[in-house]
Amino acid sequence: MTTPTHYRECALDCLKWAEEATNESQKKTFVDLARLWMEAASRLHQDDATAPERSEQAQQLRAKLG
Repeated sequence: MTTPTHYRECALDCLKWAEEATNESQKKTFVDLARLWMEAASRLHQDDATAPERSEQAQQLRAKLG
């Protein structure tokens, strides 16, 4: 199951890769991806906290997307 914690871990991986990037374009790409992961974690956390029924729908959609 996908959780906000998992998304935050993905963001941390992206930041690690940004530090290892060999050029500014790669670095920017990884930082942008980290930001997207953090935004997704935040949205998922809000869904889980404020609307359990929407959270279930979101989980089903994520399962379909793979």
